[in-house]
Amino acid sequence: MKVVAVLEEDLATSRLGLASRAASDLGGESVLAATVRGLVEWGGLEAVAILCPPSARTALAGLLAGLPVSFHDTSPSPIDRSRLLRARKWALSSWRSAHTQATVFDEWGSPGDLRRVLVETGAGALLKLPVLNPLVDGALVREFVGDAIGGGRSARFLLAPPGFALEFYRRAFFDEWRNGPIASVLRPICRKAVSDPVS
Repeated sequence: MKVVAVLEEDLATSRLGLASRAASDLGGESVLAATVRGLVEWGGLEAVAILCPPSARTALAGLLAGLPVSFHDTSPSPIDRSRLLRARKWALSSWRSAHTQATVFDEWGSPGDLRRVLVETGAGALLKLPVLNPLVDGALVREFVGDAIGGGRSARFLLAPPGFALEFYRRAFFDEWRNGPIASVLRPICRKAVSDPVS
């Protein structure tokens, strides 16, 4: 099964709403480039996708020149992301709840965008991880992905060590969101909020 790693970056803000550090220098290359290089060299992943707004693509391409990445546009969103970011600052304990994973899809990581990356790359599953992760533990990535595939899981999450959270999703997971019973529940709610993250 082809697995694509997905990194979302806009070179503007971090998940806390602070300035992005993805372009910061780390031993002669950017933090983002070091993360991508680690995924390819140590994590055993053949495909790395960068999910970004069109306005950031040129700058990101410069940072990642020579690395095997593909670029995919994030969907324009009418959601007031600044409000979500401010809320997240004051509710750090709600990040990625260990019991319900309730905030995996918050102001970053739209399920619709992630599903589109799978379609555009022809991958059967994706691995989503933080951009600021230059010390990629390749053995952990390989074991995590291998276990998720071998166990037939449609989604799997790894919350520790802190800052190294990994998320694994099969395409079927997003197809269920788009076409299954859950969509009939989510769509009216999302439309009321002027957003449709499952399409």
